[in-house]
Amino acid sequence: MRRFLRVRVVLPSLLLVAVILLSVRFWLNTAANQVSQLCTAAPTAQSASSSITPAAQSVPPLYLGLDAYRHWDKLSYLEIGDRVEGQSSADPGGSNADNTHYLRVLPDGEHVLFDQTGPGIVTFMRMQESYGGPWKLSLDNHATNTMSVDDLGQIDPAGDPAGAFPYPLSLNPQESQGSSILATSLAFNQSMTWTSQHANGNFYALYRKLPYGTSLTTWNSNVRANDVVSLLRCAGSDIAPAHLSQQNGKLTLAGGGEATPVVTLSGPSQIRALTFQVPASEMVDFGNARLLISWDGEARPSVDAPIKFLVGDGAGVYQPAGRPLVQGWIAGANSDSDGSMHFNLYWPMPF
Repeated sequence: MRRFLRVRVVLPSLLLVAVILLSVRFWLNTAANQVSQLCTAAPTAQSASSSITPAAQSVPPLYLGLDAYRHWDKLSYLEIGDRVEGQSSADPGGSNADNTHYLRVLPDGEHVLFDQTGPGIVTFMRMQESYGGPWKLSLDNHATNTMSVDDLGQIDPAGDPAGAFPYPLSLNPQESQGSSILATSLAFNQSMTWTSQHANGNFYALYRKLPYGTSLTTWNSNVRANDVVSLLRCAGSDIAPAHLSQQNGKLTLAGGGEATPVVTLSGPSQIRALTFQVPASEMVDFGNARLLISWDGEARPSVDAPIKFLVGDGAGVYQPAGRPLVQGWIAGANSDSDGSMHFNLYWPMPF
Protein backbone atom coordinates (compact mmCIF):
# COMPACT_ATOMS: atom_id res chain seq x y z
CA MET A 1 0.00 0.00 0.00
CA ARG A 2 1.33 3.42 -0.91
CA ARG A 3 1.80 5.59 2.15
CA PHE A 4 1.62 9.36 1.89
CA LEU A 5 0.46 12.45 3.74
CA ARG A 6 -1.51 15.38 2.35
CA VAL A 7 -1.81 18.71 4.19
CA ARG A 8 -4.34 21.38 3.20
CA VAL A 9 -5.57 24.65 4.70
CA VAL A 10 -9.18 25.83 4.44
CA LEU A 11 -9.97 29.54 4.86
CA PRO A 12 -13.70 29.97 5.58
CA SER A 13 -14.40 33.28 3.88
CA LEU A 14 -11.86 35.86 2.77
CA LEU A 15 -9.08 35.53 0.23
CA LEU A 16 -5.81 35.77 2.10
CA VAL A 17 -3.40 37.26 -0.42
CA ALA A 18 -0.42 37.82 1.86
CA VAL A 19 2.62 35.60 1.47
CA ILE A 20 2.67 32.86 4.10
CA LEU A 21 5.96 31.07 4.58
CA LEU A 22 5.74 27.34 5.19
CA SER A 23 8.33 24.93 6.56
CA VAL A 24 7.87 21.17 6.94
CA ARG A 25 10.61 19.01 8.45
CA PHE A 26 10.38 15.25 8.45
CA TRP A 27 12.26 11.97 8.69
CA LEU A 28 12.63 10.24 5.35
CA ASN A 29 12.39 6.80 6.96
CA THR A 30 11.29 5.91 10.48
CA ALA A 31 13.59 2.87 10.39
CA ALA A 32 16.71 5.02 10.59
CA ASN A 33 18.17 5.80 13.99
CA GLN A 34 17.78 9.46 14.77
CA VAL A 35 19.89 11.07 17.49
CA SER A 36 18.20 14.35 18.37
CA GLN A 37 19.69 17.37 20.07
CA LEU A 38 16.35 18.63 21.32
CA CYS A 39 17.53 22.15 22.03
CA THR A 40 20.64 23.86 23.27
CA ALA A 41 19.21 24.13 26.78
CA ALA A 42 18.77 20.37 27.10
CA PRO A 43 22.13 18.74 26.29
CA THR A 44 21.44 15.79 28.58
CA ALA A 45 18.13 14.76 26.98
CA GLN A 46 18.21 11.17 25.80
CA SER A 47 17.88 10.17 22.18
CA ALA A 48 14.35 10.15 20.87
CA SER A 49 15.12 7.22 18.61
CA SER A 50 14.54 3.49 18.66
CA SER A 51 16.45 0.75 16.89
CA ILE A 52 13.16 -1.02 16.11
CA THR A 53 10.52 0.64 14.00
CA PRO A 54 6.94 0.71 15.33
CA ALA A 55 5.73 -0.96 12.11
CA ALA A 56 7.90 -4.01 12.85
CA GLN A 57 6.36 -4.61 16.26
CA SER A 58 3.07 -6.18 17.25
CA VAL A 59 2.83 -3.82 20.24
CA PRO A 60 4.21 -0.26 20.29
CA PRO A 61 7.04 0.40 22.76
CA LEU A 62 5.75 1.24 26.22
CA TYR A 63 7.32 4.46 27.45
CA LEU A 64 5.68 5.30 30.74
CA GLY A 65 5.81 8.39 32.89
CA LEU A 66 8.70 10.74 32.22
CA ASP A 67 10.16 8.27 29.72
CA ALA A 68 7.44 9.47 27.34
CA TYR A 69 9.32 12.78 27.14
CA ARG A 70 12.62 11.02 26.58
CA HIS A 71 11.11 9.18 23.61
CA TRP A 72 8.63 11.78 22.48
CA ASP A 73 8.81 10.66 18.85
CA LYS A 74 6.53 7.81 20.01
CA LEU A 75 3.81 10.05 21.47
CA SER A 76 1.45 9.31 18.60
CA TYR A 77 1.37 5.56 19.22
CA LEU A 78 -1.49 4.34 21.38
CA GLU A 79 -0.59 2.01 24.21
CA ILE A 80 -2.49 -1.27 24.34
CA GLY A 81 -4.20 -2.40 27.53
CA ASP A 82 -4.20 0.79 29.61
CA ARG A 83 -6.62 3.68 29.92
CA VAL A 84 -6.60 7.27 31.09
CA GLU A 85 -8.99 8.36 33.83
CA GLY A 86 -9.64 11.34 36.05
CA GLN A 87 -10.77 12.06 39.58
CA SER A 88 -12.08 15.35 40.90
CA SER A 89 -13.61 17.04 43.90
CA ALA A 90 -15.59 19.41 41.68
CA ASP A 91 -19.18 19.93 42.78
CA PRO A 92 -21.34 18.28 40.09
CA GLY A 93 -24.23 20.52 41.09
CA GLY A 94 -22.32 23.63 40.11
CA SER A 95 -22.56 25.29 43.54
CA ASN A 96 -18.75 25.47 43.96
CA ALA A 97 -18.94 23.45 47.16
CA ASP A 98 -15.77 21.63 46.18
CA ASN A 99 -14.52 21.49 49.76
CA THR A 100 -17.35 19.12 50.67
CA HIS A 101 -16.55 16.66 47.90
CA TYR A 102 -13.86 14.20 48.86
CA LEU A 103 -13.63 10.44 49.10
CA ARG A 104 -13.62 10.11 52.90
CA VAL A 105 -12.22 11.60 56.11
CA LEU A 106 -9.47 9.82 58.04
CA PRO A 107 -9.53 9.55 61.85
CA ASP A 108 -7.03 12.40 62.14
CA GLY A 109 -9.28 14.67 60.07
CA GLU A 110 -7.42 14.47 56.77
CA HIS A 111 -9.49 14.57 53.58
CA VAL A 112 -8.75 11.79 51.09
CA LEU A 113 -8.78 13.38 47.64
CA PHE A 114 -7.32 10.52 45.60
CA ASP A 115 -7.26 6.78 46.27
CA GLN A 116 -6.53 4.18 43.60
CA THR A 117 -5.20 0.66 43.41
CA GLY A 118 -2.33 -0.13 41.08
CA PRO A 119 -0.58 -0.54 38.89
CA GLY A 120 -0.91 2.99 37.66
CA ILE A 121 0.74 6.36 37.13
CA VAL A 122 -0.62 9.73 38.17
CA THR A 123 0.54 12.31 35.64
CA PHE A 124 -1.18 15.48 36.87
CA MET A 125 -2.71 16.82 40.08
CA ARG A 126 -4.14 20.28 40.59
CA MET A 127 -5.07 21.85 43.92
CA GLN A 128 -6.84 25.20 44.22
CA GLU A 129 -4.25 27.69 45.47
CA SER A 130 -2.91 26.31 48.76
CA TYR A 131 -6.23 25.07 50.16
CA GLY A 132 -5.84 21.87 52.15
CA GLY A 133 -2.06 21.99 52.27
CA PRO A 134 0.23 20.59 53.31
CA TRP A 135 -0.68 17.41 51.45
CA LYS A 136 0.37 13.84 52.07
CA LEU A 137 1.33 11.26 49.45
CA SER A 138 1.31 7.55 50.24
CA LEU A 139 2.53 4.99 47.67
CA ASP A 140 2.42 1.20 48.05
CA ASN A 141 2.21 1.50 51.85
CA HIS A 142 5.65 3.11 51.96
CA ALA A 143 6.62 6.06 54.12
CA THR A 144 4.35 9.05 53.53
CA ASN A 145 5.76 12.14 51.81
CA THR A 146 4.47 15.49 53.05
CA MET A 147 4.44 18.33 50.52
CA SER A 148 3.61 21.98 50.97
CA VAL A 149 3.01 24.78 48.51
CA ASP A 150 6.57 26.01 49.22
CA ASP A 151 7.95 22.78 47.71
CA LEU A 152 6.33 23.49 44.34
CA GLY A 153 7.71 25.32 41.33
CA GLN A 154 11.25 25.83 42.55
CA ILE A 155 13.77 26.61 39.82
CA ASP A 156 16.78 25.22 41.66
CA PRO A 157 15.55 23.19 44.65
CA ALA A 158 18.14 22.13 47.20
CA GLY A 159 16.44 19.27 49.03
CA ASP A 160 13.58 16.77 49.07
CA PRO A 161 10.82 16.50 48.14
CA ALA A 162 11.10 19.67 46.02
CA GLY A 163 14.17 18.31 44.21
CA ALA A 164 12.08 15.55 42.66
CA PHE A 165 9.75 17.95 40.83
CA PRO A 166 11.43 21.28 40.02
CA TYR A 167 9.73 23.74 37.70
CA PRO A 168 7.95 22.88 35.39
CA LEU A 169 7.27 19.42 36.86
CA SER A 170 5.43 21.40 39.52
CA LEU A 171 4.03 24.92 39.73
CA ASN A 172 3.06 27.09 42.68
CA PRO A 173 0.06 29.47 42.68
CA GLN A 174 2.20 32.45 41.64
CA GLU A 175 3.51 30.63 38.56
CA SER A 176 0.16 29.14 37.55
CA GLN A 177 -2.06 32.09 38.48
CA GLY A 178 -3.88 30.34 41.28
CA SER A 179 -3.13 26.61 41.31
CA SER A 180 -0.76 24.24 43.08
CA ILE A 181 0.21 21.73 40.40
CA LEU A 182 2.16 18.48 40.36
CA ALA A 183 2.89 17.53 36.75
CA THR A 184 5.49 14.85 37.35
CA SER A 185 4.79 11.11 37.07
CA LEU A 186 3.92 9.27 40.30
CA ALA A 187 4.11 5.52 39.65
CA PHE A 188 2.61 2.97 42.04
CA ASN A 189 2.24 -0.80 41.95
CA GLN A 190 -0.32 -1.45 44.71
CA SER A 191 -1.97 1.77 45.78
CA MET A 192 -1.73 5.55 45.98
CA THR A 193 -3.52 8.03 48.21
CA TRP A 194 -3.35 11.82 48.28
CA THR A 195 -4.78 13.62 51.29
CA SER A 196 -5.16 17.21 52.46
CA GLN A 197 -4.53 18.05 56.09
CA HIS A 198 -7.13 20.82 56.04
CA ALA A 199 -10.31 21.67 54.16
CA ASN A 200 -9.61 21.23 50.45
CA GLY A 201 -10.60 23.42 47.54
CA ASN A 202 -11.09 22.28 43.96
CA PHE A 203 -8.94 19.25 43.16
CA TYR A 204 -8.54 17.03 40.14
CA ALA A 205 -6.09 14.37 38.98
CA LEU A 206 -5.30 12.56 35.73
CA TYR A 207 -3.89 9.06 35.84
CA ARG A 208 -3.27 5.93 33.80
CA LYS A 209 -4.59 2.55 34.85
CA LEU A 210 -2.24 -0.16 33.62
CA PRO A 211 -2.76 -3.91 33.11
CA TYR A 212 -2.06 -6.15 36.09
CA GLY A 213 1.51 -7.37 35.95
CA THR A 214 2.92 -4.15 34.44
CA SER A 215 6.39 -3.64 35.86
CA LEU A 216 6.75 -0.26 37.54
CA THR A 217 9.26 1.33 39.87
CA THR A 218 7.38 3.07 42.67
CA TRP A 219 8.09 6.80 42.74
CA ASN A 220 10.32 8.17 45.46
CA SER A 221 11.56 11.66 46.15
CA ASN A 222 15.21 10.71 45.58
CA VAL A 223 14.72 10.22 41.84
CA ARG A 224 15.86 13.12 39.66
CA ALA A 225 14.77 13.92 36.12
CA ASN A 226 17.11 16.73 35.14
CA ASP A 227 17.06 15.75 31.46
CA VAL A 228 13.27 15.97 31.29
CA VAL A 229 13.24 19.25 33.20
CA SER A 230 15.77 20.73 30.75
CA LEU A 231 13.68 19.56 27.80
CA LEU A 232 10.44 21.03 29.16
CA ARG A 233 12.17 24.31 29.89
CA CYS A 234 12.70 24.55 26.13
CA ALA A 235 9.02 25.48 25.77
CA GLY A 236 8.76 28.15 23.10
CA SER A 237 11.93 26.99 21.34
CA ASP A 238 12.38 24.92 18.21
CA ILE A 239 12.60 21.39 19.64
CA ALA A 240 12.63 19.49 16.34
CA PRO A 241 15.61 17.14 15.89
CA ALA A 242 18.48 18.41 13.80
CA HIS A 243 19.44 17.22 10.30
CA LEU A 244 15.92 16.53 9.03
CA SER A 245 14.73 16.68 5.45
CA GLN A 246 12.87 19.91 4.85
CA GLN A 247 10.41 21.45 2.43
CA ASN A 248 9.76 25.20 2.35
CA GLY A 249 7.28 27.19 0.36
CA LYS A 250 4.88 30.12 0.09
CA LEU A 251 1.08 30.02 0.28
CA THR A 252 -1.76 32.20 -0.92
CA LEU A 253 -5.00 30.92 0.55
CA ALA A 254 -8.28 30.85 -1.35
CA GLY A 255 -11.43 31.82 0.53
CA GLY A 256 -14.97 30.53 0.37
CA GLY A 257 -14.18 27.26 2.09
CA GLU A 258 -11.87 26.02 -0.66
CA ALA A 259 -8.92 23.88 0.42
CA THR A 260 -5.45 25.15 -0.46
CA PRO A 261 -2.85 22.37 -0.87
CA VAL A 262 0.12 22.80 1.43
CA VAL A 263 2.31 19.73 0.98
CA THR A 264 2.14 16.07 -0.03
CA LEU A 265 4.83 13.72 1.28
CA SER A 266 5.60 10.11 0.44
CA GLY A 267 6.20 7.60 3.21
CA PRO A 268 7.04 5.84 5.35
CA SER A 269 8.06 8.97 7.17
CA GLN A 270 7.32 11.13 10.19
CA ILE A 271 6.67 14.87 10.34
CA ARG A 272 8.57 16.48 13.22
CA ALA A 273 7.83 20.17 12.56
CA LEU A 274 5.14 22.10 10.70
CA THR A 275 5.45 25.88 10.89
CA PHE A 276 3.74 28.87 9.25
CA GLN A 277 5.00 32.47 9.24
CA VAL A 278 2.11 34.88 8.71
CA PRO A 279 2.10 38.70 8.40
CA ALA A 280 0.55 40.47 11.37
CA SER A 281 -2.27 41.88 9.22
CA GLU A 282 -3.42 38.36 8.31
CA MET A 283 -2.68 36.41 11.49
CA VAL A 284 -6.27 36.45 12.80
CA ASP A 285 -7.76 35.10 9.57
CA PHE A 286 -5.04 32.50 9.27
CA GLY A 287 -5.53 31.41 12.89
CA ASN A 288 -9.22 30.82 12.12
CA ALA A 289 -8.39 28.77 9.01
CA ARG A 290 -8.69 25.00 9.35
CA LEU A 291 -5.75 22.68 8.91
CA LEU A 292 -6.64 19.38 7.19
CA ILE A 293 -4.24 16.43 7.32
CA SER A 294 -5.00 13.16 5.54
CA TRP A 295 -2.99 9.98 5.77
CA ASP A 296 -2.54 7.21 3.22
CA GLY A 297 -5.38 8.19 0.92
CA GLU A 298 -8.18 8.24 3.49
CA ALA A 299 -11.44 9.81 2.34
CA ARG A 300 -11.82 12.12 5.35
CA PRO A 301 -8.96 13.97 7.04
CA SER A 302 -7.77 12.71 10.41
CA VAL A 303 -6.94 16.29 11.44
CA ASP A 304 -9.54 19.00 10.80
CA ALA A 305 -9.37 21.90 13.24
CA PRO A 306 -8.67 25.65 13.38
CA ILE A 307 -4.94 26.30 13.34
CA LYS A 308 -5.16 28.52 16.43
CA PHE A 309 -6.60 25.63 18.44
CA LEU A 310 -3.92 23.22 17.27
CA VAL A 311 -1.16 25.53 18.55
CA GLY A 312 -2.93 25.98 21.90
CA ASP A 313 -4.61 29.36 21.46
CA GLY A 314 -8.20 29.48 22.65
CA ALA A 315 -8.65 33.21 23.23
CA GLY A 316 -8.01 34.52 19.70
CA VAL A 317 -4.86 35.43 17.82
CA TYR A 318 -3.15 38.67 18.88
CA GLN A 319 0.32 39.90 19.80
CA PRO A 320 0.64 40.21 23.59
CA ALA A 321 3.23 42.62 24.92
CA GLY A 322 6.43 41.11 26.23
CA ARG A 323 5.60 37.42 25.84
CA PRO A 324 4.69 34.78 23.23
CA LEU A 325 1.03 34.23 22.50
CA VAL A 326 1.42 30.53 23.35
CA GLN A 327 4.69 29.33 24.86
CA GLY A 328 4.02 25.62 24.59
CA TRP A 329 6.56 22.83 24.56
CA ILE A 330 5.20 20.86 21.61
CA ALA A 331 3.10 23.59 19.96
CA GLY A 332 2.95 27.35 20.17
CA ALA A 333 2.57 30.75 18.55
CA ASN A 334 4.90 33.71 18.81
CA SER A 335 5.65 36.91 16.93
CA ASP A 336 9.08 37.93 15.62
CA SER A 337 10.84 41.29 15.44
CA ASP A 338 9.11 42.06 12.13
CA GLY A 339 5.68 41.50 13.66
CA SER A 340 4.95 38.27 11.79
CA MET A 341 3.21 35.51 13.75
CA HIS A 342 4.74 32.04 13.74
CA PHE A 343 2.40 29.07 14.22
CA ASN A 344 4.52 26.06 15.27
CA LEU A 345 3.56 22.39 15.55
CA TYR A 346 6.11 19.84 16.76
CA TRP A 347 3.75 16.88 17.24
CA PRO A 348 5.39 13.76 15.79
CA MET A 349 3.14 12.58 12.96
CA PRO A 350 4.14 9.21 11.45
CA PHE A 351 2.56 7.77 8.32
